[in-house]
Amino acid sequence: MRDQGPRLGAPRWVTSLAVLVGGAIGFFLQERWNLDNEGAFVLTILTCSMAAFVVNLAWLLNERRKMQP
Repeated sequence: MRDQGPRLGAPRWVTSLAVLVGGAIGFFLQERWNLDNEGAFVLTILTCSMAAFVVNLAWLLNERRKMQP
């Protein structure tokens, strides 16, 4: 694999963990709200995506804060 330069955001294992947690939250909400298959799929995709987005954004903001004097 080629080196593609510095990677922005959280490490891959942190993002993967956030996606797992997002999937668990989506599954819990799907069970609680009694969603059908399509609704459950969309909800799980949304919660996984939002979890990864929030974790990466928080990681970037924290890195930015560390760099300021």
